Amino acid sequence: MPYKIFKVPGGYKVGKSDGEPMSNGRKYASNKPLTKEKAEKQMKAMYASENQSSSSTKTKASLTKTKASSTKTKKKGDNS
Repeated sequence: MPYKIFKVPGGYKVGKSDGEPMSNGRKYASNKPLTKEKAEKQMKAMYASENQSSSSTKTKASLTKTKASSTKTKKKGDNS
Protein backbone atom coordinates (compact mmCIF):
# COMPACT_ATOMS: atom_id res chain seq x y z
CA MET A 1 0.00 0.00 0.00
CA PRO A 2 1.62 3.30 -0.99
CA TYR A 3 1.60 5.95 1.72
CA LYS A 4 2.29 9.66 1.56
CA ILE A 5 3.05 12.43 4.02
CA PHE A 6 0.47 15.20 3.84
CA LYS A 7 1.02 18.78 5.04
CA VAL A 8 -1.84 19.71 7.37
CA PRO A 9 -2.41 22.69 9.68
CA GLY A 10 0.01 22.26 12.59
CA GLY A 11 2.33 19.73 10.95
CA TYR A 12 2.18 16.52 8.91
CA LYS A 13 0.11 13.34 8.77
CA VAL A 14 0.57 10.02 6.98
CA GLY A 15 -2.19 8.62 4.80
CA LYS A 16 -2.72 6.59 1.68
CA SER A 17 -1.21 8.26 -1.35
CA ASP A 18 -4.53 8.17 -3.23
CA GLY A 19 -6.23 10.07 -0.37
CA GLU A 20 -8.75 7.28 0.25
CA PRO A 21 -9.54 6.16 3.80
CA MET A 22 -7.23 3.53 5.28
CA SER A 23 -8.45 0.08 6.35
CA ASN A 24 -9.45 1.49 9.75
CA GLY A 25 -11.77 3.98 8.02
CA ARG A 26 -9.67 7.05 8.88
CA LYS A 27 -7.97 9.29 6.38
CA TYR A 28 -4.72 9.55 8.34
CA ALA A 29 -2.76 7.20 10.59
CA SER A 30 -2.49 9.74 13.43
CA ASN A 31 -5.11 11.92 15.06
CA LYS A 32 -2.78 14.82 15.78
CA PRO A 33 -0.33 16.51 13.41
CA LEU A 34 3.27 15.29 13.67
CA THR A 35 6.64 16.86 12.97
CA LYS A 36 8.07 16.00 9.56
CA GLU A 37 10.61 13.65 11.20
CA LYS A 38 7.94 11.80 13.21
CA ALA A 39 5.72 11.50 10.13
CA GLU A 40 8.63 9.96 8.21
CA LYS A 41 9.26 7.49 11.03
CA GLN A 42 5.56 6.64 11.18
CA MET A 43 5.46 5.97 7.44
CA LYS A 44 8.54 3.70 7.69
CA ALA A 45 6.90 1.82 10.57
CA MET A 46 3.71 1.37 8.54
CA TYR A 47 5.66 -0.10 5.62
CA ALA A 48 7.64 -2.35 7.99
CA SER A 49 4.45 -3.54 9.67
CA GLU A 50 2.86 -4.22 6.30
CA ASN A 51 5.88 -6.25 5.16
CA GLN A 52 5.93 -8.15 8.46
CA SER A 53 2.26 -9.13 8.22
CA SER A 54 2.49 -10.23 4.60
CA SER A 55 5.53 -12.43 5.33
CA SER A 56 3.77 -13.75 8.44
CA THR A 57 0.75 -14.69 6.32
CA LYS A 58 2.99 -16.47 3.80
CA THR A 59 4.69 -18.39 6.62
CA LYS A 60 1.35 -19.48 8.10
CA ALA A 61 0.12 -20.60 4.67
CA SER A 62 3.35 -22.52 4.11
CA LEU A 63 3.08 -24.25 7.49
CA THR A 64 -0.56 -25.17 6.86
CA LYS A 65 0.33 -26.58 3.45
CA THR A 66 3.25 -28.59 4.91
CA LYS A 67 1.07 -29.96 7.70
CA ALA A 68 -1.66 -30.95 5.23
CA SER A 69 0.79 -32.75 2.94
CA SER A 70 2.41 -34.64 5.85
CA THR A 71 -1.04 -35.75 6.99
CA LYS A 72 -1.80 -37.09 3.52
CA THR A 73 1.40 -39.17 3.44
CA LYS A 74 0.59 -40.98 6.69
CA LYS A 75 -0.53 -44.57 6.15
CA LYS A 76 -3.71 -45.94 7.67
CA GLY A 77 -2.99 -47.52 11.01
CA ASP A 78 0.28 -45.60 11.40
CA ASN A 79 0.28 -44.07 14.87
CA SER A 80 3.57 -42.19 14.57
